[in-house]
Amino acid sequence: MYSMDFKTKIFDACQAGESCRQVSIRFAVSCTFVARMMKRYRETGSFVVLEKGKRGPRFRLSQKQLDRLGKIVEEKPGLNARQFRDKLGVKVSILTVWRALRRMGLTVKKNSFAG
Repeated sequence: MYSMDFKTKIFDACQAGESCRQVSIRFAVSCTFVARMMKRYRETGSFVVLEKGKRGPRFRLSQKQLDRLGKIVEEKPGLNARQFRDKLGVKVSILTVWRALRRMGLTVKKNSFAG
């Protein structure tokens, strides 16, 4: 990661008309770095890298489905994740249902209420 002062010098050199190749040689950085920094400036108005958001697939259950899942758990607390998914009527993996239960602070444990 380069300092803001260093990035500003690279930016100023590009704004002064130097080519990407000239700037990369002068400051001993890759031409790709310079090109990406200038592209970011054109798109956002700043060459500062923003914090990256959460990566990976988004969570598949909507808030409405989570609310329904909570009601199902209240009515039949002894079901397992597969049975909850079937009662919910959505096409998601059992692991997704299990994760939803964990997010809601619930656990799926076998007990005498199962059935």
